[in-house]
Amino acid sequence: VDRKSGSWGGSVESTIEGFADAAINLYSDSDLWTEAVNAGQSVLSTDFRESSWTSVVEALHEATKNRTKRRSTDFTSGMLWHHTARSTEYFSKWIECKETRNERTK
Repeated sequence: VDRKSGSWGGSVESTIEGFADAAINLYSDSDLWTEAVNAGQSVLSTDFRESSWTSVVEALHEATKNRTKRRSTDFTSGMLWHHTARSTEYFSKWIECKETRNERTK
């Protein structure tokens, strides 16, 4: 079991068997369960307190209000959308040519 005590309320496992064993141990051992619950509550109270999310919500609202301007200045996103659309177009043309060629060879 690769578990950092007190860091969070769970266990990190690299195999299915290890995961199952850790889950069984956690469920069976009331002291371990209590420790995990306390660690989880600590993480929630420090990392996910409401005051932390205020700035995130404000940033999302601001981004939503100005999305047209943000999108027009986001070169990378525009380039990716353009090339995605072009790739789809050329892929559909390739399929069409392939099907046409297969029909002619029958």
